[in-house]
Order: sequence, then structure tokens, then C-alpha cells
Amino acid sequence: MKLLQIPLKYRLYPLLLLGCIFVLNTDILAQDSSKSILDINNTKLIKKVNSVLDSNQKKINNFLFKKIDNAKAKLDSTTRKFTP
Repeated sequence: MKLLQIPLKYRLYPLLLLGCIFVLNTDILAQDSSKSILDINNTKLIKKVNSVLDSNQKKINNFLFKKIDNAKAKLDSTTRKFTP
């Protein structure tokens, strides 16, 4: 058995390391069920920012689509002039 071949002073280090890891991880495993005011405000803020970004995106899309439609209309009118 290799475990018995390890000197006693070196057997304590892995056990000590595992104990420290367990103690440090107990805080991570605990769940915080309380909602803070910051979380609520952050969600409201995120929703507001998303709505502003969506409205800006719609405005930009409408602007681009109008430009494209105007260019198509000009091209159509010029092609109608030259086609018999």
C-alpha cells in the first residue's frame, strides 16, 4: 500500500488542505434568498436601457429602410425612362 509508505508528517498536509478547502467553500454553498434594493433597481435600469436601445434601433432601421426605398424608387424611375 502506497498510503502506508508515505511518512506521517506528509499525510497531514492533504488532510489539512482538504479541511481548508471545505471551510472556504461553506460560504460559497450558502444561498442568499434575500433580494436587495440594488437588484430591483438594476433590473429596472436594465429594462429602461433595453427599451431605449430598442427604440433607437427601430429609428435607425426606419431611416435606413426609407433611404433604401428612395434609392429603389429613383432606380425604378430611371429604368422606366430608358426602357421602351
